[in-house]
Amino acid sequence: MMPCASGKADLALVVEEDAKTQAYLTRTVFSLDMAYLDAQPIAKPNRERLNP
Repeated sequence: MMPCASGKADLALVVEEDAKTQAYLTRTVFSLDMAYLDAQPIAKPNRERLNP
């Protein structure tokens, strides 16, 4: 996922690299809340990073 914004991030793009064209293709657009919820099963937040 990649944040997408002009200034403050307000969307997250789910991208996939196309090896043939060596470009990234957008597959899905998530709100930040949706992206956060979707990312939870992949990795837990690092406490030190959240509370420096």
